[in-house]
Amino acid sequence: MAVNRAIIQHLFSRFREFNDWGQCTVLQLVERLDYSEDEMYDVLSKIDDRLQHVNSAVVFAATRIFLRI
Repeated sequence: MAVNRAIIQHLFSRFREFNDWGQCTVLQLVERLDYSEDEMYDVLSKIDDRLQHVNSAVVFAATRIFLRI
């Protein structure tokens, strides 16, 4: 599946509806893309609250994005 920014935006709009493992999958897809500086801050602000999630896999996936960006 080709992942582009439109797909990521759609997934982010429904992010809270996914279970923990679905959120991990979305975060893994987000990690694959390269971002401009403006997009980086937008992505980081959207996943900031995932750093305090109950599931450690979600926290780890969000941390990987922060470290990569």
